[in-house]
Amino acid sequence: MHEKMNIKQKFYTSLSLLLVILMMLVGCTSKPSAKNELKDNGNNTFIKGKLTIYAENNFRSAIDLFLYSFNLSYPKLQIEWATKDKADIIITDRIPEEQMSEFAVLNSTIEDYQNIFLDSLIVKKGEDIIAVPLFLELDAIWYKETFFAEKNVSAPLLLNDLATSKLNEQYPAISYSGNAETLFWSILAPIYLSNGGQPYELQSGSLNKAILETTLMHFETLKQNKILNTADSPESLFTKNLTQFWAANISDVCGVKNHITNFDSVTFMPSVISNNQDADNIVIRSSSLAVKKNCDINLVEIFLSELFSDRYLTGLSVNLKMPLACKTSYNSHSIPEFVVKNNSVIALPSVKIHYLNCLWDDDTKSKLITPLQNFINDSISLEVACETMIQ
Repeated sequence: MHEKMNIKQKFYTSLSLLLVILMMLVGCTSKPSAKNELKDNGNNTFIKGKLTIYAENNFRSAIDLFLYSFNLSYPKLQIEWATKDKADIIITDRIPEEQMSEFAVLNSTIEDYQNIFLDSLIVKKGEDIIAVPLFLELDAIWYKETFFAEKNVSAPLLLNDLATSKLNEQYPAISYSGNAETLFWSILAPIYLSNGGQPYELQSGSLNKAILETTLMHFETLKQNKILNTADSPESLFTKNLTQFWAANISDVCGVKNHITNFDSVTFMPSVISNNQDADNIVIRSSSLAVKKNCDINLVEIFLSELFSDRYLTGLSVNLKMPLACKTSYNSHSIPEFVVKNNSVIALPSVKIHYLNCLWDDDTKSKLITPLQNFINDSISLEVACETMIQ
């Protein structure tokens, strides 16, 4: 018990250190301003045109809120939703390397406010900026401290503790939606790195066979101990205290904040999927914004200068609790209050944080995620899964 308390104490004492590191990496905030000649003495009603935009579902409501405000300021600049292949502006968690030539170079477009972006999450082709981070992507194994406190037990923060927990008789250990991509980033990727894998291998989707095989053997341990449990609505189990842990993206966790009484008790501990806290890793990605070539760059500059304004980003952070991957001036931090108060991107001092951009195309995603899901479901063997994932 004393050892577990020390682990948790170290976990919480790393809060200020990581925040300082984030501040140093991101830098200070400046108020963005559009570098265009379309504005006529501040009268935005003279600005006309049309842009199309695509964002993945979990962020569309946030963008819709921005578009409502934007349309009030620029009533004749029409912004419409479009499919990913047709949109001028794309917000996505994957920027395939072979498609980078389709996007505009943003160096001069964002130079007035480039210091709000974490450099490690800017997508570049050489020195050219192809995409900039907007929303944080963090897949982890989440839990509520109050869940275990109400049962007068310590949260099982190591895999052996979770595998032998008496609560397993009544509650699923880790629930997830059945989407193996969440398990790839929350479990496979950290364990792969612990086994000697490199971040660029995860980023490109080109995995080392020997390391992947060792990593999948770790999944065998999880399966044998019935740690992973598919659920139709794992978020409901989590909010109703019917599961111990929830494997999910941070945006999904933020999405249920209004259904959790003690939301401040929600956090995560990376060591729950291993027994060696000295080898734990966290992978932090982002949903990035890219701009297609051949659209009106002057209109794009106006749109981006408003989207990345401190006023709007602060609204996302404070009011919507959206997980941002760029800096606002609110309380001098770059991430929402939920992340700060609940240590959601913090680990033990020995834990390594890896910032990477996902460069998979659709074929690479299918090659990695489908066999992983089939392996977890016992539809294929470890050997077949490994061979398929490295093709």
